[in-house]
Amino acid sequence: MVELCEEKLPSYFITNETELINNNLIKHYDYSNKMLVQTKNFLPKKKIIDILITSGASCPDTVVEKVLEKLVSFFPESKNAMDVIRKLNV
Repeated sequence: MVELCEEKLPSYFITNETELINNNLIKHYDYSNKMLVQTKNFLPKKKIIDILITSGASCPDTVVEKVLEKLVSFFPESKNAMDVIRKLNV
């Protein structure tokens, strides 16, 4: 999935929310070079951004929820993380 996304979008393969270091730094697996790397400025500097999140069937919902919570925390003016998660579960 990551390889397909990388063809069109900036893509980052992470295993959990701890790899989102802060709103400027992410630790992720680079499929091209087969190694863990850190990337600065991974989030666009825009007021409104779109983020696509994918996960495999074996990925626990709690991992995805924690990633969403962490991402939303980088945007204090945005909706509450749980509001976003509840909307997705409808």
